[in-house]
Amino acid sequence: MMNIHLKNAILIKPSGDRFSVSKLIVKGISIRCFSVDESLLKKNEK
Repeated sequence: MMNIHLKNAILIKPSGDRFSVSKLIVKGISIRCFSVDESLLKKNEK
């Protein structure tokens, strides 16, 4: 079984837009998931 660590953070842009950034770390591999309005999910840095 692999260890999965999930960290959630809320960032506020200078423009006033709020979006949450969740960082998923699997086996030392960092995967960042950007969630906008909790409806749009984008994955960066495989």
